Amino acid sequence: MTTETTPTDDAVEHQPDPEHLALVVRIESPDDVPARFVLVRDADDGPLRLLEVVMPTSGERVEEVVSDVLRTRLGVEPAGTPLSCHERRPRRTARWREGHMGTGWVRAVALTVVGELDPVPPLTALEVLPLDEAEAALTTSLERALLHDGAALLDG
Repeated sequence: MTTETTPTDDAVEHQPDPEHLALVVRIESPDDVPARFVLVRDADDGPLRLLEVVMPTSGERVEEVVSDVLRTRLGVEPAGTPLSCHERRPRRTARWREGHMGTGWVRAVALTVVGELDPVPPLTALEVLPLDEAEAALTTSLERALLHDGAALLDG
């Protein structure tokens, strides 16, 4: 798998290929408890995954979009500024308007949150797991790589 390094300025330029942000959400824990990460599930039998959002359009800032998603989908506030990974990873993306599969991009955005999680539909479940268990619960190597990208940002 290859990655691509791009600027992470808040002023978003037009991307010819669609880009999404994979949110690596860490729950603040006491010092003696390992960091825990939030994974979500959209359907009763669906896989656990990272919460994703579409890259903001021009005029919007990543920080604002991420904060809105956390409030509306998980019911929590960020404890600081979201950290965007400099590398974005390719993935197959349906291009329905063009009638084919193409390449899209996904980038890890990591942040710590405070408060009690209060998910809203369509999320049917969420799990809060230590890093090794979260990695084992993810079904794709791409999501495991994004989880590690985000965890590295939070530890660095």
